[in-house]
Amino acid sequence: MLKVAIIATGAIAEKMAQTIREMEGVCVYAVASRSKEKARGFAAKYDARQIFDNYEDMVKESESDLIYIAT
Repeated sequence: MLKVAIIATGAIAEKMAQTIREMEGVCVYAVASRSKEKARGFAAKYDARQIFDNYEDMVKESESDLIYIAT
């Protein structure tokens, strides 16, 4: 399973997460946003396992295979 992390939670991130959801062998694994509440909501909607309130921590700590910058 390819684990994708997404930086940001806006319209572009939503479109990417929806696309990932339709793909086989790929999942939204982590999300980062300046707002932990927004990250939490996005993670709940797309079943992401990890949430971060800044991208630096996500890059250092996430177990993701790929990071998509949606900003």
